[in-house]
Amino acid sequence: MQLFTSKNNFFFLYLYLILFLINFVFFILTKDNSWVSDDYAFIFGAKLYNLIQDKFFFIETEPTRFIPLFFLINQFIPESYSTWHFIVVIFYFFTSIVLFKITLKLFNNFIFAALTSILFSVNYSISLDSLSWGVYYSHIFNVFFGLLSLYILIFFIAEKNKRKKTLLIFSYLTILLLSISLSEGSLIYILINLFVYIFFYFLKKNYLQNFFNIFIIIFPLLFFFIINSIFFSHPLKILSDRVNLDYESKYGNIYNKDNNSEIYFYKSTYAPRNAKGYFFKLTDNILKSVNLSQLENIIKNYEYMQFIKIFLKNNYYKIISIFFIISIIFSSYLAIFLKEKKALKNYKFFLLFYLFVLIIYTFIYARTNLSIALSVTSALLISKIIIDFWNYKKKYISTFILIIFLTPSILNGFTKFNISGDFNAKNNFKKFKEINTSTENKDKSILNQDNRYKFYYFYKNFNENKSMLKKKFKDHTYFEFQNDLIYLN
Repeated sequence: MQLFTSKNNFFFLYLYLILFLINFVFFILTKDNSWVSDDYAFIFGAKLYNLIQDKFFFIETEPTRFIPLFFLINQFIPESYSTWHFIVVIFYFFTSIVLFKITLKLFNNFIFAALTSILFSVNYSISLDSLSWGVYYSHIFNVFFGLLSLYILIFFIAEKNKRKKTLLIFSYLTILLLSISLSEGSLIYILINLFVYIFFYFLKKNYLQNFFNIFIIIFPLLFFFIINSIFFSHPLKILSDRVNLDYESKYGNIYNKDNNSEIYFYKSTYAPRNAKGYFFKLTDNILKSVNLSQLENIIKNYEYMQFIKIFLKNNYYKIISIFFIISIIFSSYLAIFLKEKKALKNYKFFLLFYLFVLIIYTFIYARTNLSIALSVTSALLISKIIIDFWNYKKKYISTFILIIFLTPSILNGFTKFNISGDFNAKNNFKKFKEINTSTENKDKSILNQDNRYKFYYFYKNFNENKSMLKKKFKDHTYFEFQNDLIYLN
């Protein structure tokens, strides 16, 4: 493994080819997915609004969230799902390259950096939702901009030339301010940048340098607080709303979805912020970080595996308990072995970094399907373990860990990544064909199935309905238009 060096450009190109092939294979397997659910309202709704208002684009944000860039990008997303899907996957590919560059810069180990970027790329337990759903692209863009900001920060700290340093500061701030305007999911990358700075650079700088550097690092976060206070009279409006929302009463019908609706509810986005809700979020995030949660999607994909699905639901707590027991035993063995080799201290950063991000996603964001930064931290930690045990002549352990991590993605690839939570690619495509056919035939009966289909229907049939749409919605704000069209009879 020592044959590879960062000075050999051949291996750089070889790695980039591997990363590209991983993402290209994923794209080929999923290119026949289609628009679904909120895609119609956010993407085609924005296009329809511009037609009604005779605008090329508009700039607005939600009443409770400062995300104007998200709504701006929506207006220019191609009508073809596969085209847009390709663009999103390409961003994911470039993200893996940036992660490789960062890891190489921090640890100066080509193999470690390469393996980290590969494990990040194939952890579809975390990234699949964001890669598949049209309007979830913001989380792929966020991780790209977030890691790019960290890469720039590393150069900024080392740079001595004032002119170049100023340019790097400007680039850092611009990237993160744009990212914040895209989604509040970007905020975690500011905290990650701060964490990395404190761990690697804080003790190497004097008081004034630390004060200046930390101010630059967290300025986008301060900007977020200020802009929210100005627009929404609360520095953390969206978080406050989600913490205080009574999810159980608002989405109580979820409890009646099936016989095991309690598990479904607590694993959903609408799980309440209580001990039980946090337990499920924590469990899901841990399983996703080691790429095992995809196994549930694989089981859902095949009818003959339904008995396994029922068994898992009926014995969920027992299975989770067994998983944690096995994990503790295996982790204890790893820790004891590494302690004997006097290598355990080398894991301080990787363990703290993983726990830091895990806690933020579990207890602050309280989300599991969008926790892409957790894929970065788990890839770093798992790569470190694999390489260390390989070097300590425990190749069977390294191989075992690698197989366990990769197998779910390989198996899910055979299903063409058809299912991810409530996302079902085959059903979505079938429904999209039905919507498209009804839209082409001017058959409005399809609109009774879901109000969001109205945005697609009227966008595709704008000329025939132009007079009515302009009469009803001309001079509306975008959000007034969205709300009024939903309830249009």
